[in-house]
Amino acid sequence: MGGCKKKSIFESFNAALSSDPVSAFGGIVVFNGQVDEVTALKLNEIFLELVVAPSFTDEAIEILSKKKQRRVLLQKKKATNLFVIRNAAGGYLVQENDRYSGEIESAINVTKASIQPERLDLCKFAWTVCKNVKSNAIVLVKDGQTIGIGAGQVSRVDSVKIAITKAREFGFDISGAIAASDAFFPFEDGINLLAEAGVTEIVQPGGSVRDQEGIEAADRHNISMIFTKIRHFKH
Repeated sequence: MGGCKKKSIFESFNAALSSDPVSAFGGIVVFNGQVDEVTALKLNEIFLELVVAPSFTDEAIEILSKKKQRRVLLQKKKATNLFVIRNAAGGYLVQENDRYSGEIESAINVTKASIQPERLDLCKFAWTVCKNVKSNAIVLVKDGQTIGIGAGQVSRVDSVKIAITKAREFGFDISGAIAASDAFFPFEDGINLLAEAGVTEIVQPGGSVRDQEGIEAADRHNISMIFTKIRHFKH
């Protein structure tokens, strides 16, 4: 959940951890690069169930192995499953696997204010993090890292409130942040709360019958909003 364009795996992990150090306890950490000694030492400061990475240095393995309840996995290849299967009452729910890999070039700007080109990478980052958060998912990103996450609520506006509360609880300034939502906003209330908290750009799929109300709300707050037409909502 951490940094975008960080200088090292260690910096990325620190950025990820700072977004919610409380919820990280007993969690799973997945890396996209080699875990080195300094990162392993940092990992050992908290209780983690599982650490996954494409490679580890010998020193990192030695350090991580000191925790008896820790599992360390080497990821040799990415999962390529075409479908995701969930049990449901009396049967199964079969969905196409979300294979989104970061592109939002096909997204359309729907507000009077446009997202600036230099902010596009942050929007991609927010949208990628949002994909991996359980629904309803709201993700706040600023300065190349996740600063707030709201998830698992029956109401999208409640996820907005949680993301904002989490960011403030851990000392982040939300002004100028980007928000990503894994599915459309059914009402303008969530957009209004994000704008009032200081969010300046919103990335969402669009597709609500009340999309126009949300667009008008964004315009009133002079914030930018794009529709990706891709839905990340997880059942």
